[in-house]
Amino acid sequence: MIAYTLPIARLCLAIVFLYSGVDKLWHWRSSIEEIRSDGLPWPATFAAATVFTELVGGFLAQRRCKQPTT
Repeated sequence: MIAYTLPIARLCLAIVFLYSGVDKLWHWRSSIEEIRSDGLPWPATFAAATVFTELVGGFLAQRRCKQPTT
C-alpha cells in the first residue's frame, strides 16, 4: 500500500494544477479581470504566465522522479 501512496499523491496534485490551468484558459477574460482587480500590471501577461506555470507544473508533478543512486 505504501508503494501506491506517492503516485496517488502526485496524481492528485497534478489534477489540481491541470484543472486550474485549463479552467483559466477556458475563462480567459475572467482570469485577466481577476489579475487586473489585484492591481498587477500587464494582466494578460501575468494570466498567461499563471496558466503556463499551472499546466507545466501539473505535468511535472505527475512525472516519476527517480532518486540518484550513490
